[in-house]
Amino acid sequence: MSGVAIVTGAGRGIGAATVAALAAGGWQVLAVDGGADDPRLPYALATPADLDAAVAAANEAARRPHAGEPGAEPVRAVIADAADAEAMAG
Repeated sequence: MSGVAIVTGAGRGIGAATVAALAAGGWQVLAVDGGADDPRLPYALATPADLDAAVAAANEAARRPHAGEPGAEPVRAVIADAADAEAMAG
């Protein structure tokens, strides 16, 4: 199956695993993460480096025929707060 997906919380954990599984299955994925801690939560969240690592790993695992060519990667990272409609629109 192939399609397009937006995955939030993609920097690590279930979000990163979802990104990897979708990319391996032929999907194009927009991996979104805030890349910063949320003061409302008592634990640390993913960093921009975590998101970059998750995206790199998913792209490597997906190994498409034209991998390495500009725009050929199935997964792209976006730092944005998924709860902020303005951030998600841009």
